Amino acid sequence: MNLRRGFSLIELVLAISLSIALVALLGLAIDLHLVRLDSSRTTIEQAQLARAILDRITTDLRGVTTAPPQDVSEQLAAAESAAKFNVDEVDQTTETDESAEAVASETETAPGLYGTIDTVTIDTRQLWQSLVTAEAGQPPVTRVGAGWIQITYGMSLVAETPGLVRSETPRDAARWRTEQGQTAPVIEPIAAEVRGVQFRYFDGDQLLEVWDMADQETLPTAVEVRIELAPADAADATNSNAERQATKIYRRVVRLPAAADENEEDAAATATDTEAV
Repeated sequence: MNLRRGFSLIELVLAISLSIALVALLGLAIDLHLVRLDSSRTTIEQAQLARAILDRITTDLRGVTTAPPQDVSEQLAAAESAAKFNVDEVDQTTETDESAEAVASETETAPGLYGTIDTVTIDTRQLWQSLVTAEAGQPPVTRVGAGWIQITYGMSLVAETPGLVRSETPRDAARWRTEQGQTAPVIEPIAAEVRGVQFRYFDGDQLLEVWDMADQETLPTAVEVRIELAPADAADATNSNAERQATKIYRRVVRLPAAADENEEDAAATATDTEAV
């Protein structure tokens, strides 16, 4: 009678131990794969969010518009020659009105781009259309016009709505609000994930942290935009992954077509003056 030899106790323990180790290694490999997959997905989502934010800012920056300077010297000369009295002999009581007009003219800043390191204000012209009632039995007529729009980007100062915000207001309404001391336009939250935003302005030689059309009298050649996004696991304080707890900074340099057009016009004017000489 043949007897089959079974496993010894030590062999059984070793087999079970190897099986447990193999299952543990397999589980660890799957866990690492899922962690890397989740990290990659989060990184892609952050990059897509940053690209969408930068694309919107880029579109507004490239739409900046300036008002061409108008030479009114001929009109002033014609008005002075047609006047029936000497303006130098006007009664001094008009000085108060003139000073008030001067103050009002100072508040009317030239349209263009105004910005600091953490905010930027863009003036642009946008088309609008409306339906005008026509005669009885006739379809309504579409009326098309254009108006100045003032767009501002910055960080929210309200704790309930943190992140990057955007305001879009008719320029006349924004100027009236400033004159009335009201500095709280209607804002549109863009992304609560944004922890910080920076703007720097390239004048052709260097990057500046402040740009004022009243002083520069022209648009910057380009604008550098930096946004800082919150970490992927900002809400999970127990996560020890340093990479996922670190903020990400995304940068883009936006060239302004309107500034290039201004430079070409200035170059053409300079060439014309040189030929005239």
